[in-house]
Amino acid sequence: MLDIAYIREHTKLVRDNLASRNVPEYVKLFDALLAKDNEWRDGKPKTDALRHRRNTLSQEINAAKKAKKPMDKLVAEAKDIPKKIQALEEKEQKL
Repeated sequence: MLDIAYIREHTKLVRDNLASRNVPEYVKLFDALLAKDNEWRDGKPKTDALRHRRNTLSQEINAAKKAKKPMDKLVAEAKDIPKKIQALEEKEQKL
């Protein structure tokens, strides 16, 4: 079995090797694998950015509490983030 890092680095080599086996389904499956991998790699930074935003919001909410400033918008945004993170994590797991 090939490591995904090797496949990413040597895509043409692996594709050519599969094509030389004269089984077109292998190339189709390989292309599907690359598409799913790209989709997973695109989603990971989004999840990380949401986690960072959640942490930043927590700090902003604490600062607003100490300063006794209104924080309704911050709290509302903070409540939506866990749902978005969970949805992205579920998608990552499926990929």
